[in-house]
Parts: sequence; structure tokens; C-alpha cells
Amino acid sequence: MTPPRPFPTLLTQNAVLFGLVGLNVLVFVAQMVLPESLWFGWMCVPVDVVAAWEGLSAGRFSPATAQSFATLLTYAFMHGDIEHLLFNLLYLWIFGFLAGELLGQRWVLLLYLLTALGGGIIFVIFNGDSPIPMLGASGAVLGFQGAYLGLAVRSRLPDAFVWPLANPVSPFHLGIFAVIGVVLDLSGTINPGTSNTAFATHLGGFLTGVFLTSFVSPPARHGRTA
Repeated sequence: MTPPRPFPTLLTQNAVLFGLVGLNVLVFVAQMVLPESLWFGWMCVPVDVVAAWEGLSAGRFSPATAQSFATLLTYAFMHGDIEHLLFNLLYLWIFGFLAGELLGQRWVLLLYLLTALGGGIIFVIFNGDSPIPMLGASGAVLGFQGAYLGLAVRSRLPDAFVWPLANPVSPFHLGIFAVIGVVLDLSGTINPGTSNTAFATHLGGFLTGVFLTSFVSPPARHGRTA
């Protein structure tokens, strides 16, 4: 990757990523200042999504049905607390920046939306009888990690240079980091215990990201085909 650039250049070349970060922050601020009744219904509730699907299959459609399906995306812009937000935004920035360098900003947006959707769908599949709502950008964040792994396997990537990493990091080490994360998520999906972490969402987002960059996206524009 290239060395750090002046902020105006960094902003213009990563406009979509900055927009996603900013939108997550704005939504979180709205959650803090607005009554819960105005935003609670935009979290992903598995039983509601399943009910909406069953109703649609039976030929019934309503605004509530549309909202239930919309939560498969809207959950990915909401967060439970400031720590949850900052942790997700840190990794969104790192892997989203790398995706932008390797694929372009259009793919940053596509990866965020499609991996969030994949994470939401897998979460509902694994928790279809649960009334507990789910929120957070983690599905998309893991989606970017999976996307990077897919690109690293598909092409020879340059070392990653992105703030706040102090030094360039090899694709091998970032790939290992992604694999360790998804192994932990797979374990958590199979044996969730008492954790309130949506492991299935992480897993779904990760696998969607791997699939997209392995079979759908163009090759990394700064990499060489392996």
C-alpha cells in the first residue's frame, strides 16, 4: 500500500468509507438523543423477520413486513454503546480502507451492504425463534476481513499500510488474523453459551465477503494474480 497521504487527498479517495463511518456515528448520536420508540424497531429481531417471510410466502404484505426485511440492513448502522461503536469503526476503517485501495470505493459500499445483509440472514437462520434484537456493524466489519482474505488468496497483495498500523503488515499476517477471528465466531455460533455476541452474524458476514472477492469482484487492482 501507499504511504500516508494529505488529509484532503485521503478524504476524496476514500469518500464512501468516510461516509459509512460518518453515518454510523450519526445514527449512534440519534440513538442517544431520540426516544427509543423511534429507533428500536430498526434492530434485527429474528422472530419478526421469520414471521414476515412466512406472511410474504402466504401472500400477505404490509409496511410492517417491509420494515422487518429492512432490518436485515438497518441493524448494521446501529450500536449498543460507545465502546461497541468505536471498536467496530476501528476495524471498519482498517479493512474498509484496504478494500478501497484494492477494489475501489464502489466495492467498499457493495461489500458493506452485501456482507451486512449476509450476516443478518445467517443470524436469523441460526436464531429464528429468538425475540432478542441484534444490532452493530460487526457483520460488515467481518465481511471486509473475509473480503481481504479472499483477495489475498486470489492475488499477490502488497503489504498493507494503513493508519493506525505503525508499519506495513504482510497480507499473510492479516489473513491469519481474519482466519483466527472466524474460527472463534464459528465456535461461538455452535456453542454460544451466555454470550450476547451475535457470532452467527460475524460468520455470515465473513463468508459473504470471502465469496464476493473470490468469485464476483474484479481482481485486486494493486495485486498480481497468483
